[in-house]
Amino acid sequence: MTAIIACFFCMTCHAATEKRGDVVNFSLGKYGCTPNLDNSMASANLAPSAMIDKSCINFQYNNSYFLPQIGFSDINLHLALKKLNIGFYFNHYGFSEYAEFSAGISFSKFFAPWFAFNLAGEYCGFYLSKEEGVASSGMAHLSLLAFPVKNLCIGLSLYNISFSKLKTAFQDIPMPSRFTLGISYDFTRKALLSCEFGKELRGPVYYAVGLEYMPVKQFVLRTGIGGEDDNVMPCGGFGLRLGIFGIDFGVKYHFKLGLSMAAGIKFSFKK
Repeated sequence: MTAIIACFFCMTCHAATEKRGDVVNFSLGKYGCTPNLDNSMASANLAPSAMIDKSCINFQYNNSYFLPQIGFSDINLHLALKKLNIGFYFNHYGFSEYAEFSAGISFSKFFAPWFAFNLAGEYCGFYLSKEEGVASSGMAHLSLLAFPVKNLCIGLSLYNISFSKLKTAFQDIPMPSRFTLGISYDFTRKALLSCEFGKELRGPVYYAVGLEYMPVKQFVLRTGIGGEDDNVMPCGGFGLRLGIFGIDFGVKYHFKLGLSMAAGIKFSFKK
């Protein structure tokens, strides 16, 4: 019984960490360790959020394999300030009737043109049972970006560097700790190729390769492939920019679990 409950919570925690892949990176099969072509919908706890030069608010929803138990909705606010960028985010995921959530704050700084970093703190809760209610845990995340030469970016994301655990009546369950290494190359400011490799401490290595193409300034096409072990997931999507508004849509296909879709809306406070 204990082993079954531990397995369930590990799966739930893993599903919750999937929210770090926003709609844009969802379309590319990656978590977003390096900046996107138009620096849009950057995840709140990753160093690419340091690249945002306009304050914005994002809303997004992910329908994971059409299973509400592992889907999520998200709202995040990015403030582009003079000295550093600050992000606030709130995620509602999984069994929404049981109030499973995460909330956090992040601080990022871009030392142009060479280096950027992000430090984030997150508080999350998971439903245990009627008797125990919702258990919670705090985590810390660190992300770094380096630009050694023109058009080349190297990113490193360290998720849960605090090695936090979720305390239950049965045992202490480690929250997922994951490192991700990514590299991207911007060919012409209209085409960007990126790849990532990552691993959870108790999980397999995952990989992702994505391509973004911007035929016109207001429209971006995205495609990619990601997976782990023998689970390969093709992805695709697009982004549309209309002044201070932005719309993003993405799809991902798992050959065993089926189709997932994600959509997001962005509003920038100034042009």
